[in-house]
Amino acid sequence: MVLTEYAGTAGAVFRDAVTRTHLLTERELDVFCSLGCGMANAEIARHLSITERTVKHHVTEIMTKLGVDSRLKVGIVACIAMLSAEPADERK
Repeated sequence: MVLTEYAGTAGAVFRDAVTRTHLLTERELDVFCSLGCGMANAEIARHLSITERTVKHHVTEIMTKLGVDSRLKVGIVACIAMLSAEPADERK
């Protein structure tokens, strides 16, 4: 497979996952965005004042809802979602 074929396949998976972000709860969105910023579970736990076990639970729920099979993919989807979001002052 050439690089463009991988990019097309991966792109489709990530685009599909981005369309499912509306399924996330508010707290899952907090964890989702933290993953997109490259934070480790312990950092997320401190940042959100929750336990690391709770973070792991949220990550598992996020993976299920988005249809991805790794924490890394959740982070990539979060980056794509955050980069493609309209700035708050332009949403009118």
